Parts: sequence; C-alpha cells; structure tokens
Amino acid sequence: MNFILIPFFLAANILVDRPNEWIFGPEYVFHANLTYLLSADVLDEPLLIINVTTTMRCRPEMIDRLYCRFEDVAIAEKHYPETSSMEYSFLIEFSPRGIENLRLPTVIEDEQLNIIRSIVKELSVGTDLRENVNSMPVFFARERYALGDCPTLFSVFEYDKDRNMVARGQRDDGGEEGKNYELEILSLPQRRSNSVVVIGKTMESKRCTKLQEPVDGKSELNVKISKSTSKMHVSDDTFRSQTEMHVKMVNLAERDFIVQDISSVELVGIEPAKEPLPFLNYEHVVNLRFREGMKHNLVI
Repeated sequence: MNFILIPFFLAANILVDRPNEWIFGPEYVFHANLTYLLSADVLDEPLLIINVTTTMRCRPEMIDRLYCRFEDVAIAEKHYPETSSMEYSFLIEFSPRGIENLRLPTVIEDEQLNIIRSIVKELSVGTDLRENVNSMPVFFARERYALGDCPTLFSVFEYDKDRNMVARGQRDDGGEEGKNYELEILSLPQRRSNSVVVIGKTMESKRCTKLQEPVDGKSELNVKISKSTSKMHVSDDTFRSQTEMHVKMVNLAERDFIVQDISSVELVGIEPAKEPLPFLNYEHVVNLRFREGMKHNLVI
C-alpha cells in the first residue's frame, strides 16, 4: 500500500499482511528532540538549557495536509524535569516547497507554539527540488526562516548506503528488525534504491529580507539569525532531519545573548491507525515565523 508520508516530498510503500488493520490508514511515528541553549556567547557556558523530547504522531489528512499530535512530552529546564500539557493536535499544510502553515483548534501560548514550529520545521525541505533538478547538486534558493526570507545554499548528494555508514562511523550488524515500509522521494524519482540522499541547507544570514521587528513587544528583544544549517538523511527505510540555528538577541539594556536552537526529528515507525480521523475544525492559522519566543526565560 502506498501512502503520502510528507506531502509533495516523501511517500511510503508499506508491506501489509492484514489489509483490514489499515482501514483507517497509517500513523507515522517520529521521535523529536529540541534543545535551547542561552548564553552570552557561543563559546560561553550556557546560562539556561531547555530540552524538549516527545513522540510526534502524524496521519495523512489530505493530499497536502498532515494531522499531528504530540505524545509523552517532557520538558527539562536545567535539572528540573517537567511534563508539558501539550495535548492538543494540529494540522500541517504543505506546498511543493515545504510547510506553508499550521492550523490549530484555538490560540495557544507563544512558547508552546514555538516548540511546535521548531519541531515540525524538520519536515520542510524549503524549496521545490523538481524546479532545481538541473542545478543540482548545489544551488541557491530562497527559503522562509523563522525570522525572515533568506537565500539558502542547498546541496543534494546521493551516496551508496554502506559507504555513507562507514563515513559516519556506523556499522550494520544486521541486528535491527526489518522495517515494514520503503520510502520514496517524490521530488527525486531518479534516486537509486539502497542509497542515502543527504539534503543540506546553509542560510546566508546577511542577505535576509522581511525580518520581523522586534520579536517581543514587551521586552523589546531585537533578534537576528547568525547561523542556520540543516541536514536531511533519507534512505529506503530511514528519515532523519536536524537543524542548528543561532539567534543573536539584544534587549533594552543592550545586553547581547545567543540562543542556540538545535532540533531533530526521526521516523521510528509506521503503524496502522486505530480510529478514524477526528472532525477537524482548525480555524487558527499560523506560519513558521516566531513571534515572542520564550520571553520569560530570555529577559535577563
């Protein structure tokens, strides 16, 4: 059975022994991790560390939408772990270049909304690869970032799977149980089987436009992205995406802070959904651009 895993980008061919178990379609299971580090300088000891781990479960809702929810959300600030009450679900709307909007059932706090943004952005390629196929493996395209539109250097390379594992210092011992699915990159139909495609992105921070001013009207924090690098790894049975972003922030006291935002998402399984999709009336629409951020933690 063939299903859309990430609209316009990734499909999953699922090996099904009992078709009746899949009458409600698939549910994609992702492990997500998000780390914020606040410091006076990148090389300084962090003043604040916040780590968020969760399982994100998504289902195809339409050809261009995923219905997603979080499960087992844990937020650790310094050494005091807490469990967050992020029990709501949301929709992710895609276009051929990636994520366009999020839809939520109601307005939520900016801090929680920015956690969602940081995690789900890992499912967004940022450009339509089909439009740049003649420019590969390296090309420039504009991408929408959290704080503006920026020219981005994209790289798309395909490696033999065994060679890529050796380069990353990994070994295949054959101990992992075989997956019940095979992934297909819709925008790269020429990809070879048993290969790994690595999509890299490096933002040109000095050439960004449409930057938001300022990010938080109460504390008047002015922000600027100084670095953003991402990598997606896709093979026959793996999807993994990670981004590291550095944001420089200046408050009214003219104190500089660096926020390092490190996020990652990995597909860990595809399961049959256990119930029909709920009735979806999600009228609150937001994009991936941050508004206020974690303001009570950043005003120091």
